[in-house]
Amino acid sequence: MIRTSTVRNGALFPNLMDHVTQLTYMKWSERIVLQPEDVVFTREAPMGESAVIPDDSNNYFLGQRVVAIRPTKELNANYLVANFLAPSFKKKITVRNSESTTVANFGIGSLNKHLIDLPTNEEQNQIGNFFKQLDDTIALHQRKV
Repeated sequence: MIRTSTVRNGALFPNLMDHVTQLTYMKWSERIVLQPEDVVFTREAPMGESAVIPDDSNNYFLGQRVVAIRPTKELNANYLVANFLAPSFKKKITVRNSESTTVANFGIGSLNKHLIDLPTNEEQNQIGNFFKQLDDTIALHQRKV
């Protein structure tokens, strides 16, 4: 189960996720069955964390306060995550986080209104892959420490 606590800085942390029975998985996956290259986005607590669903043997599903975005052919998943992790986007969601009266969140409506500059697919792939490689290198060095 992907929860807000298992998505950080462009990465998923399966070792921190709850594991469930097949019946529970099927119930929680009724609305969407996540596929590799889908992007998950945390709507609150903390807002704006995102990651790409990896192509591994896990059957991921969304917990509360997490949404999925299925990129089209015109949108590279890693490029989208890099866009969500950019300081300008983080600032935007901090300013617009008052959609709830109890817990600050960035609702689906606000996410749908977010405009993204879309360079060519080739440029998106290069940018997205560059930031993914950089994140992977940082994570590797953090594990070494």
